[in-house]
Amino acid sequence: MLSLLDIGLYQQLSKRTTQNAIKYSGILIPIASDMDFLLQFIKKEFSTYPDHGIQHSFRILNYLSVLLSDSIQKNLSDTELFCLIMAALFHDTGMALYDQTDQIQLRDKHNEFSTKVLDKYFDEHLKLINHRDRLKPVISFVCYAHGLNIQELYKDDCFNKKDRIEFDEVKYSLLSILLRIGDLMDIEECRTNDFVLSCFSSNYSVEAFNHNIRNKKVQTYNYSPNELVIEVLAEDVDQYKIWSTWLSYLNNEILHANTYLQKYAVIFPAPNTKVNKASGTNFDVEELRFEIDDNGKIWQLLSQSIYTDEFDFIRELIQNSIDASLLRLYLDLSIPMDSISPRSWNINDNCDNVFIGFSEKRKELIIIDSGIGMNNLDLKKFLFKVTGSGYSGFDKRKFEFPSIAKFGIGFVSCLINANNIEIFTKKQEDDFIHQVSLAANSNLAVIQNLTISSFHGTAIRLKLKDDFVYSKIKTYLRNTFIYPSIGIIYVDLDSFENVYNTIATNPEFNSLLNETYLLKDQFYSIDIKRKKLISPITAKINALTNITDELSNLEYWIKDNMESDEKYSDVKKFDQFKKLIRNIIVLIKDSGLELPFFALNEKNISERNLFTSTETYINIIMQYFNNLENLIVQYRKQQSFYNYSYEEIKNSKVTMGFEWKYCIMLLNNDLEIWDIAYTNNPINLSSETGIILLNHEYCNSDEGCEYSAINGFLFSKGEICSSLSKISGYSEIPISREKHKRNYIIRGVYDDFDIEDELQSTYWDEYEESDVEFGTVRFDTRYYAIFCRNNKFLFSNELDYSETRNMDYSNRDRLIESIYDDSYDLFDRITKILYNQSHLAEKVSDIDIIMHNDAFVFCQDGIKFNTNLWGLFPLGVFKLYCNCTANSRMNLNVTRHKFSEIRSDIDAWTKKTGLLIQKSIINNVVNLLSDVSLNIDIEKLICEEKLMDDAISKACIDQFRMVCKEKSFK
Repeated sequence: MLSLLDIGLYQQLSKRTTQNAIKYSGILIPIASDMDFLLQFIKKEFSTYPDHGIQHSFRILNYLSVLLSDSIQKNLSDTELFCLIMAALFHDTGMALYDQTDQIQLRDKHNEFSTKVLDKYFDEHLKLINHRDRLKPVISFVCYAHGLNIQELYKDDCFNKKDRIEFDEVKYSLLSILLRIGDLMDIEECRTNDFVLSCFSSNYSVEAFNHNIRNKKVQTYNYSPNELVIEVLAEDVDQYKIWSTWLSYLNNEILHANTYLQKYAVIFPAPNTKVNKASGTNFDVEELRFEIDDNGKIWQLLSQSIYTDEFDFIRELIQNSIDASLLRLYLDLSIPMDSISPRSWNINDNCDNVFIGFSEKRKELIIIDSGIGMNNLDLKKFLFKVTGSGYSGFDKRKFEFPSIAKFGIGFVSCLINANNIEIFTKKQEDDFIHQVSLAANSNLAVIQNLTISSFHGTAIRLKLKDDFVYSKIKTYLRNTFIYPSIGIIYVDLDSFENVYNTIATNPEFNSLLNETYLLKDQFYSIDIKRKKLISPITAKINALTNITDELSNLEYWIKDNMESDEKYSDVKKFDQFKKLIRNIIVLIKDSGLELPFFALNEKNISERNLFTSTETYINIIMQYFNNLENLIVQYRKQQSFYNYSYEEIKNSKVTMGFEWKYCIMLLNNDLEIWDIAYTNNPINLSSETGIILLNHEYCNSDEGCEYSAINGFLFSKGEICSSLSKISGYSEIPISREKHKRNYIIRGVYDDFDIEDELQSTYWDEYEESDVEFGTVRFDTRYYAIFCRNNKFLFSNELDYSETRNMDYSNRDRLIESIYDDSYDLFDRITKILYNQSHLAEKVSDIDIIMHNDAFVFCQDGIKFNTNLWGLFPLGVFKLYCNCTANSRMNLNVTRHKFSEIRSDIDAWTKKTGLLIQKSIINNVVNLLSDVSLNIDIEKLICEEKLMDDAISKACIDQFRMVCKEKSFK
C-alpha cells in the first residue's frame, strides 16, 4: 500500500527548503487523510467500479513520478507540485456524493462535482492558506479537465492560462495534461479484488465485470522516462474492445501532450502497446488503414470524402444499403432483367425495404438492409479500402451492375459522425453473421462470428457524437429520397420502444438493439400485432364519428329550417326530420357499442312542436354529441398506446399523378377564364383563345431515365404564342355621341409599331359591319396582357402602349422587366377568383397544384438534387419531375450532393441524357398540340431567361436551339 510519503513528486516537494515548499508539504499530509475517508464513499454508489479510492490517487502520482525525469520534476515549481498533488487527491471526490439522486449524472459529471467538493474544503479547512483564491481555480480546473474529451480540453479558455503565485509559475495546461495521463496509466492489478468479484459476481454486469477483470490481465507493464511498454491479454471480444479503447485513449493523450508540452521540455515516451488474444478465441482484428484501391484513385478519394452537410453520412449509408439490396437481385439469375435501370427490376416483388431506426435518447442510428451482405473476405477487401467498392465490377448480365455508391466512402462518413459502430453482415449462403466493432478513437476493427442462419444482409448501428432530433432526420429523409429504387421505412425507435414493451412477449428492448440484425423483423412482427389491436379501436372510433357527423347534420338541418316556407310545408319538413333521426338510431344500433340512450325518436317528437321546441331538440342533440365525443377521446387515448412514428418512401413511378393529357382554360375577350376542361381526347382549338397545359410522361429503362412533365402555353386562333394582349376599341357617332365599345385579343405585346394605326387598319371592317355610320374608331391608350416570364404565366393591368412604342423587339425581355414590375402570377389570380365561382371552383385544384408545387424535382438514383433545369425546355411554362439512374447519371462534385460544374462533365450529361429528355419533350409537345389543331414555332418562342445563370441550363439552352433546327429529331 502506498502512502503520500512514498510518492516521488511529494518527496521532490518536501525536500525543498523554500517557504512555499515547507508550507505545502506540511498541509498535504492531513488533506490526504481527509480525502482517504471521503473517497471510501464512492463504493456506496459505485460498488462494481474498479478502485477509485486514495490508493488510485497515490498511484496516479507515482506513475508520473516515474515517467517524468528528474530534470522535469525539478522544473516544476513548488506551487505546481502542490496543485498537481491536490488535483490527484480531489479529482474523483465528486463520485463520493452519495446523496445525489441521479447516479448516471453523478458519474458523467463527477469532474464538475469534484470542483464543488474542492470549493467546500477550501472554505472550511484552508481558510488561512495564502493566496487561496488563486490556488483554488488552478486545482479546480485540473480536476474539471480530467473529465473532458481531448477536443474540449484544448479548446477550453482556461487551458492556455498561466499565473505566478508567490513567485512560482503555474501552467494550467501542463498540470491538466499530467493528471489525465496519470489517470489513464492506472491499470494495475490492485484496482480490483478477486475475492470480492467471486463473492458478488451476480451484482456485476458483463461490462463492469470485464472492466474489473481486465486489470488482472496485464502481462507486461514497463514505464520509465525513456519507454512505455504495455502488453495485455483479452479472453473475449468485450475485453478486447475495452483494452483497445483504453490504450487508444492513452496513445492519443500522449501524442497530443508531446506536441503541446515540448515547449516546456516535457516529453513522454511513445507507448508501445499490444493486446494479445487468448487461445481459442473466435474473433479477428483488422487494422483500419483505409488504403487506396488497386487503381490508385487518389483524386476520387480526396474529392468524394468531403462531407459538408450534417446528414451526408445518412445519405451515404442508405445508398450503400440500396446498392447491396439491388446487387442481391442482380446476382439472382432467376429474376429476369432486360434493362440496366433498377427501376425496371420488379423490386416490390423481390426485395424488402431499407429499414432506418433512430433513437434521440440513445443517440443511436440503425440502418438495416436485406442485401448481398459481406463475408470475411469482402470485409477485408472492401470495407477498409476507400474507393474500393464491393458493388461494382459484376458482369452477370448483359449489362454491368449500376452501382450508386462506394462503401469505403460511406464508412469514412460513419467514423466522422459516430463514437462507436457495430456492423452485422452476412451473405445468404453463409452460416455466420460477421460482427464488426469499431470505435472512432481507435484504428482497430474487431471481427467476430455469430452462428445465426436466419438473417442475411447488413445491419449498422451507430452511437452518434452529436445530438439530433428525429423530426429533423425525418424531414431530411422525406425531402431527399423521392424516387428510391428500393423502398425506405424510417422509425422513431423511442416511440416504437413504448409499443414494443407493451406488445412483445419478452420486452427487452436494449437486448433487441444489441442484436441489431433482429430489429427489422421484430418491427414488422410487432406492427402486425399492433394493427390487430388497433383495428377494433379504430372501428369504434369510425362508428362513433359517423354518428357524430349525422348529429351535426341534424343540428344544422334544424337551424336551416326554423323559418316557415310556403313551398316546403311543415309536413314535409317533419317527414325529413323523422328520417334523419331514424338514420341516427340505425347507426347507434349498428355500431355494436353500448352507447347511452338517444332521447329523440319518432314517438316523442311531433310536427306541432318541431319548430316551437327547437332549442330543446338542439340541446338533446348536442348533449348526446358531447357524450360521444368524450368516448372518441377515450378511444383515441387507447389507440395512442399502440402508435409510434414511422413513414415509408415507396419505390414509386415518376409521375405528377394527373390522369389527363390536356388541361384547357378558355379565355374570353376580357382575358378571363370562362371554362376549364381536363381531357385525354383531343379537342379542336383552332378558333379558340386560352391557356393549355400538356401532361406527358416518359421512361427509358435502357438508359435509366424517366420523367413526368407539364408544358403550358398561351394560344389564340390556332397558334401558340408567348403573350396575349387585350385592347379595347370604340366607335362614337358624332351627332348622338353614342358609343359602341368592343375588346380585341391580339397575339403579342406591341412594342415596335404604331398600335393605333395598326389596330384601326386591322379592325376597321368590324366597325363598318355594325349599324354605326360616319363614326370614328378610337382605341384606349391602356391595355392588358398575359405573358410568360420566370417560368410563369403573368398578368399585367393597364399597360400604356406609348411606353412600348419604338422599342426594339430584341430588347423585349428588358421591356417586360421595366414595365411589368406590377405584374402578378396569373394563377394566383385564377385560384383566388375562381374558387368563388361554383361552375369552376371544383376544376381549379390541379391547376393550383401545378403552379404552386416545385417547378423541378430532379433526382439521381432517387435522391433529390437542388438544381434548376429550366434550360431543358426554355419556352412556355415548364415543370419537370425526373429521375436518372445507371447510364443517365451526372457526375457529382466534391460535396457529393451537388452536380459537378466541370464543363466536360456538364457537356457529357447534356449531350447524352439532356438531349434524350429534350427530344422526348419536344416530340410530345408537338404531337399533343397538333392533335388539338395548334401550331407551334419553337425557334421563334425560345426566350432567354435573364435570371437563369447556372451552367447546366445554359448548356441545355444552347443545345435546345440546335435540336430545334434539326428536322429529324423525332
